[in-house]
Amino acid sequence: MRSFNLDQLRTFLEVVEIGSFSGAARRLNLTQPAVSSQIRELEARCGIQLIDRVGKQVQTTAAGMDLVEHARRIMRECESMDLAMHRFHDGWQGRVHIGTNLTSTVSHVTNW
Repeated sequence: MRSFNLDQLRTFLEVVEIGSFSGAARRLNLTQPAVSSQIRELEARCGIQLIDRVGKQVQTTAAGMDLVEHARRIMRECESMDLAMHRFHDGWQGRVHIGTNLTSTVSHVTNW
């Protein structure tokens, strides 16, 4: 069984939010066929239809609505993870190593 693809979930959420494949494509800077392909692959992965295509508009199926809630949680966790890693990268969080020699330690201790 294949794993879920974050890009497909992000694309799915954009399609649902905007209500069209072409609008989602513009926002994601993708082609409309690329968006359609990602949704098809996601539906194949799930084995069910997630979006009803009604002309140029889309409607989310019951299964699609359930997936929306899960996908939003996953995206929030990904954003949280990204933020946490940036704190390490930017030096706000992590381990600090302080070097000292015996002389500075001894003179500091004897002054107590």
